[in-house]
Amino acid sequence: MRKIEIEFFVPGPPVGKERARVSRAGAYTPAKTKKYERHVRSCAGVAFMQDTLADYNPDGWFVLDLSIGHATGVFPDADNVVKAISDALSGVVWTNDKRVIPRVWYVGTGHGIDGCGVFVSIRMAVGGEYRENKKEKAK
Repeated sequence: MRKIEIEFFVPGPPVGKERARVSRAGAYTPAKTKKYERHVRSCAGVAFMQDTLADYNPDGWFVLDLSIGHATGVFPDADNVVKAISDALSGVVWTNDKRVIPRVWYVGTGHGIDGCGVFVSIRMAVGGEYRENKKEKAK
């Protein structure tokens, strides 16, 4: 079935992308970030197996809506949550996360399983959405 929008829920506390670490062996992504990105990919994979976006093009522009809920009411930095989720979906949903227009909402003291998680909605950008986003980034 083809849909205009794909939606899925990532249960558990939202995790922001952590800065890469450097050791004698080289640079690496922290384990907590890797684990969260795997979790996001598995949730997205289930949603994409059930539905396909209308006019889907992995090289196109996407709108990524995130509703972030946390049981304690203490939220991680939204930019880092967006980065973790958009990086997790690179190569799964889109080719390059530079073509993602993120929009974020905090949802009170949580929703969903155990009172916390991220509700994700993805759709192809239409009309002037991507042109407006390019103008904003150019400023």
